[in-house]
Amino acid sequence: MPSHAHATLVGHVGGDVTLRDTAKSKVASFSLAVNTGWGDKKTTTWWRVSIWGPPAEWAQRDLSKGSAVMVAGEPAEREYIHNGEERKTLEISCREFVAIGKSEASTADQGADSYGDRASSPADDVPF
Repeated sequence: MPSHAHATLVGHVGGDVTLRDTAKSKVASFSLAVNTGWGDKKTTTWWRVSIWGPPAEWAQRDLSKGSAVMVAGEPAEREYIHNGEERKTLEISCREFVAIGKSEASTADQGADSYGDRASSPADDVPF
């Protein structure tokens, strides 16, 4: 039976976006803090986000620590060993993202910018 995992997360970027080149494409990576609950029951779950291709450059340009963002893509849980201790991490391979607002350090106007597989480059946003 076919199966597919998809998740949509809304949270805040936990640190600066890093951009690196691979053999086939560019990839942007950052941590994402997603809060659930409220008051004494509030918890924060950290996700590792990867964005591939041209949207990776847009993410590095438009996102910074503290930026509110929505990401959508394929989630995964990874296990690894660190200093002899088994650990787990949550990751999402992002297919599209929306910058919900700019971080406080940004002087750009507030608003939402959408990027992803179906989105065009902001420079291509011409009404005709």
